[in-house]
Amino acid sequence: MDPVRRAREFVENLPDVPGAHDKEHTRRVVRYARILWEKEGGDWGVIGAAAWLHDASLLLGGSRETHHEDSAKIALELLGDERVAQAIREHRFSLGTKPSSLESAILQDADRLDVLGPMALYRIFSNTPIKPLYHPEDPFALERELTYGDYCVDHIFSKILRAPDLMNTETAREMARGMNRVVYLFLEELERVLGREGELDRALKRHGLPTQP
Repeated sequence: MDPVRRAREFVENLPDVPGAHDKEHTRRVVRYARILWEKEGGDWGVIGAAAWLHDASLLLGGSRETHHEDSAKIALELLGDERVAQAIREHRFSLGTKPSSLESAILQDADRLDVLGPMALYRIFSNTPIKPLYHPEDPFALERELTYGDYCVDHIFSKILRAPDLMNTETAREMARGMNRVVYLFLEELERVLGREGELDRALKRHGLPTQP
């Protein structure tokens, strides 16, 4: 059987889980991976299978901290293809692993794209414990250092707005910039609501971030 089809059938038959790593996340990553593959090349059999299986262990109730290794083991047992397993081992955003192949680079980019745009806002605001939206005295960190784990706006500055530059492929960089337009619109509206006109642009420049996507 085709490895992508086999991986898809395996995942679709697993139980679903609520939250940021549900089956809909996997389906979106597969879609992004195909778009990137069509532009950048590589082996679709490896890319597609890895995209379907990259979070398989989480759907089985596994640990978030080891899910990249655990999902790679599942892929190897299911498909017997070390290339698929290696791409899955290297996909995790927070580890900052340098991809060892084009296929791995595309999986990394596809997974990272799903933390941007509308999904970025969903994931930030659905995380528990819930963080305050912004620092009450300095919402955009004009006079303080960013604290990634304390405020939602700091999370956006620290991770979401920097993500396009962390993509491996030019196609993903272009997609990421477009997807983040909604995040900039959110920040601009927040600036208006708070009566902090002019602060957002100054803050973005202070933190070395683009002032527009």
